[in-house]
Amino acid sequence: MLADADGNYANKAAFMKQLEPVAAEVSDQLGIDPRIVMAQAVLETGLGSKVRGKNYFGIKGKGPAFTTHEEVGDLMVKQKDEFRTYDSLEESVRDYGLFLQDNKRYRSLLEAKRLDEQIDALARSGYVTDSKYGDKIRGMIEGKTFKKLIG
Repeated sequence: MLADADGNYANKAAFMKQLEPVAAEVSDQLGIDPRIVMAQAVLETGLGSKVRGKNYFGIKGKGPAFTTHEEVGDLMVKQKDEFRTYDSLEESVRDYGLFLQDNKRYRSLLEAKRLDEQIDALARSGYVTDSKYGDKIRGMIEGKTFKKLIG
């Protein structure tokens, strides 16, 4: 078994191997760089090791409440919020794609052509409240660990 019942992976390489093909499929449908899809899943889950409800993108919605951190002013504040749950990693990635398509605030991300433009559009979109999210995604994509794991 690659992941436990909640979707947590003990092996980072196994997580990336499972993520990569569905991330490529969804990024192709969306017209965005697959590294953005993978970097978001990596960042949101600690390389697949901190997953709840097989939600690999931290998408909020009807579901169980978990503790999260939201940026309020200049502080990260703990709070509880409800998050969607999924039956599989693949279902989570595909729903992420639908989530981006169904929300107008991600239009600039989906219209951007180059990786840097896409990261900047994601950072401005309000996907998360973390004002450093774009820098974190960029750093993830440019980092040695990420590059090693995606080949």
